[in-house]
Amino acid sequence: FQSAILGGISDGKRVTIQGQVHSHAKRFAVNFVCFNNDIAFHFNPRFDDGNVIVCNTMQNNSWGSEERKSHMPFSKNAYFEIVIVVMGHVFQVSVN
Repeated sequence: FQSAILGGISDGKRVTIQGQVHSHAKRFAVNFVCFNNDIAFHFNPRFDDGNVIVCNTMQNNSWGSEERKSHMPFSKNAYFEIVIVVMGHVFQVSVN
């Protein structure tokens, strides 16, 4: 699924994503992509990589340093709600 964020991403912007993890999912990603194809925020739950969540950015086709979280709040077949709040240069993520 792909959609534009009305008004773009600015300080205080709140984005809510609701969905269901597919029963055979290995991973999924939420990417905030800029007009120049940089990725301002990459949120990537991975079931096939030790049940981690990887966060990152990409500038000029180069990935930054990965931030890995070992807490996996997602389960296959389960519904979820992700709330992402822009706080300056930081993205605050809450799940369910």
